[in-house]
Amino acid sequence: MNPVSLATTAVLSATAAVLSAFPVRIGNGLILRPAIVVYFVIFHLEPPLVAIPACLLSLAGGLVYGYFRRDGFELSELLGGLAQISVTLLFSLIDPIGHLHPAVAYLMVILILSAIDTTIHRAVVSDRVAPAKIGGGYLLSYLAVSPMYPLYVFSISEGGPGAAFLIGAPLVVLALVLVVRGKAVAGYSKKVEEMSLQNRLAARLSRAGSTDEYLHRLRSYLARDGEGEVILLSRTETREGWIAWGGGTEATVDLSDLPDPLPGANRIAPARILGRDGVILGVNEERNLMLFLEGGCSRTAADFSEDLRDSFVHLVEHSWHAMGHSLKSEEAFLAAAVMLARLADAKDDYTHGHSLRVAEISHLLGQLLGLSEEDLRTLRVGALLHDLGKIAIPTEILTKKGFLTPREREIIEKHPEEGASTVGGLSGYERVVEIIRSHHERLNGVGYPDGLSGRQIPFLARIVAVADTFDAITSTRSYHAHSDSQTALDIIRVASGHQFDSRVVRALEEMVENGAENLAGI
Repeated sequence: MNPVSLATTAVLSATAAVLSAFPVRIGNGLILRPAIVVYFVIFHLEPPLVAIPACLLSLAGGLVYGYFRRDGFELSELLGGLAQISVTLLFSLIDPIGHLHPAVAYLMVILILSAIDTTIHRAVVSDRVAPAKIGGGYLLSYLAVSPMYPLYVFSISEGGPGAAFLIGAPLVVLALVLVVRGKAVAGYSKKVEEMSLQNRLAARLSRAGSTDEYLHRLRSYLARDGEGEVILLSRTETREGWIAWGGGTEATVDLSDLPDPLPGANRIAPARILGRDGVILGVNEERNLMLFLEGGCSRTAADFSEDLRDSFVHLVEHSWHAMGHSLKSEEAFLAAAVMLARLADAKDDYTHGHSLRVAEISHLLGQLLGLSEEDLRTLRVGALLHDLGKIAIPTEILTKKGFLTPREREIIEKHPEEGASTVGGLSGYERVVEIIRSHHERLNGVGYPDGLSGRQIPFLARIVAVADTFDAITSTRSYHAHSDSQTALDIIRVASGHQFDSRVVRALEEMVENGAENLAGI
């Protein structure tokens, strides 16, 4: 090998190494490897015994640099580089420039590399991208750089190392520009995706019905690796102490346990709270609300860009205060519901506590049926108010012993409509109204007031229907003495499938079998 040839090969190898270190990502996990152009030229200018070591060294150099730059190694880059070298070696052995038309040779190289890279990406990179899309993406990418093959070969053959440098330098600069642009696009895409996740988080947090549910949803968002904990720290109204919400406990935290100074909004400081090591993220500038993050939750927050973390803490601040107001409103409504339920039950000396017991039984059934927290809250309120319409029923009819006349029966059967009408004006309680109106409907369509059947009856109303009947049987009424839980269950079983939903009846069986023999005393 003469000095000129050696210098040319050295320049080409260095160019290939840089291009290997900066593969161009073109989306969907696809990578364009412009080093193939340089490998093709090296194999055209040098014999295989020289070209193979030169290409392998340049590939190794690029992979090593890329490993330390990204703090990781990608198997697809190694396999892709080896595929490039193997294909160019194959074509050098059959001397395509001498025996094949250049256009045919380049097209063959492109098609073979496209097929190889498609296979590599299907096996190593991702199984989420359709094979046709991968193959098409690579084919277009290789077609885009194909005109550089003859230009590079001809120029270097005539101009030596100087030409190799003059042509290789712009190629390297182009690759670097594409890498920088690709990073910017990837960063923007990641930011858009994260903002979308935060928007969904805001909606989920706004629907949280308890502190535990709120913090669970917050943790689900932050614990990307499944590990970590979130504890919310709020300053007491006297500003003399702090309350820690979450982490399996609600406890007071002494100011001496917190960092000094306290972090402001969007600021992070290491801390140890309740025996846990983590970081504290300031939520507002008043420094009266903070998040203690542990494990994966702290890593996620630290990885956020400044503006994403700022958006996140504003979301936490506003949703926490909004949830607090919502909880206060709901607690007030529940207190009113309990009062109304007791008022309805008080019209009949035999039904004191009936609505409270039905609410409790319904809640237990809902848990066994796997209802969400939101559905359980709706179920409890609907069960509490299911007999609200009885307030409008004359006491002498409610407490009458013996058979009712058809007219009296008609009046009593109006109570679901009366109760639904009373609650119907409240915004946000439409499903509660459904429960009140439909808890006396039957699957076979002979219930009242609307004669609904099967799936027409809201599922939560079907749960209340079973709980209502169970308590009625196990309680002493003006028209019968109380029965034990097993007897009540046997009676309800007979009506399973035509009056009551069989799924709810099975849940009742499980509840009784789990030791709820004294449900009449709830």
